[in-house]
Amino acid sequence: MAALRGIDLDVRRGELLMLVGPSGCGKTTLLSIIAAILDKDGGQCQVLGYDLEQMDQNDRVRFRGENIGFVFQFFNLLPSLTALENVTVPLLLNGVLGTGRVAPLIRWVWVSA
Repeated sequence: MAALRGIDLDVRRGELLMLVGPSGCGKTTLLSIIAAILDKDGGQCQVLGYDLEQMDQNDRVRFRGENIGFVFQFFNLLPSLTALENVTVPLLLNGVLGTGRVAPLIRWVWVSA
């Protein structure tokens, strides 16, 4: 069964896009291909100028960590950690902690909430 067929999508930097459709129409498949989690069966897929098929698994993981963000339907938080600790884990994994960038972002989130 072909989940995606005839897709032609061009999203510009800074553009907000919402992907909606009925269950089984290929939303998760499309997002997984864009995020370099799944390989496509045909056609082309370039994200931010990168041809994802040319990347090895390590490059895909790095690309995803630096460029792709997900907002999940469910929280997917680690229950043993506080909200702040859950936010801090990906920053730690990406080497952002200790750069002076974290505290202003956390203050901004708390002020904006």
